[in-house]
Amino acid sequence: MLNKQNLVVIPGIILAFVLYTLSEGLNNIIGIELLGYEKSPISTAMIAILLGIFFGNIFQFRDIFLQGLNFTQKHILKLGIILLGIQLKPFEFLEFGKVAIPLIIICIISVLIVIKLLIKKLKISTRMAYLISIGCTVCGTTAIMATAPVIKANKNEVSYAIANITIFGIISMLIYPYFSNIYFDGDPMLIGLFLGTAIHETSQVAAAGLIYDQQFNSPETLNVATVTKLIRNSFLIVMIPLFAFLYNRGQ
Repeated sequence: MLNKQNLVVIPGIILAFVLYTLSEGLNNIIGIELLGYEKSPISTAMIAILLGIFFGNIFQFRDIFLQGLNFTQKHILKLGIILLGIQLKPFEFLEFGKVAIPLIIICIISVLIVIKLLIKKLKISTRMAYLISIGCTVCGTTAIMATAPVIKANKNEVSYAIANITIFGIISMLIYPYFSNIYFDGDPMLIGLFLGTAIHETSQVAAAGLIYDQQFNSPETLNVATVTKLIRNSFLIVMIPLFAFLYNRGQ
């Protein structure tokens, strides 16, 4: 039987479902009824994200909803990403991975070079620079939290790094699907690689891929972006020891 501790998450889960349902309705009203398109040119996922940002900042959610919203973010969202990975075929990892891995390595090397220059130019602490760089190159907040103890980062440095990664991640999640479609001329492989390497969090990459898929009817882009991001996440086991070595050597 469900106990009270389990039941407290239900109101927040229902609220998240209601917001997504509202996004579906707004998508149809704006895209089909108002603009007159046969299929809405606006992504439901994008509307849902914007509604979440709006309500989350305008209204103070009561405690009755917070636990369920946190549960949805931490568990149900991750379950969705797992299910997204399950639908991928093994040959897709091989096909996309042979292109993604060299690109990821190039991105990591580029960040290591740039971060050295920025430390001197911007006069920020080495620890904060390393946290921001590993958050950008690997897997966002998870990478920052995993690296912080290794390089002895303080709470302010961790908070600042996470805030940067989150803010720019949200902006890129909303803008990059449309920018990449123009820049890469609708090529699903190139767009998927771009989304998978340029956006920080796994959930943000999945959302950007979903926005692109809904907007431009390209499931291949979503698959490429997901594979690229999952491969990129695996580099965490290499990057943490590397940053620990670089930091300790600098000391």
